[in-house]
Amino acid sequence: MSKNQAPKTPEVTEYNWRILGKCAEAGVDPDIFYPERMTPKQSKAAKDLCKVCVSRLFCLEDAMSNVKELGIRGGLTPLERERLRKKRFGNSN
Repeated sequence: MSKNQAPKTPEVTEYNWRILGKCAEAGVDPDIFYPERMTPKQSKAAKDLCKVCVSRLFCLEDAMSNVKELGIRGGLTPLERERLRKKRFGNSN
């Protein structure tokens, strides 16, 4: 690898997305994904990380398949995911 080439980022798959996510990086406080109140101000730190996360779509898909999933996942709060579920699949679950 030459000096100017960045190291290759591993391909994100259904098997490794959890370990490649921004939330799995050293120094990231997992509590930011479970704010005391799900206000925009309190959820901003987690959502900002999710915006730049290579695993975001896998994470969101995983959270969407588990209705009881708590916390911010894939950049969405539980209420936002429920709204998306209803939009995607209608009101019946």
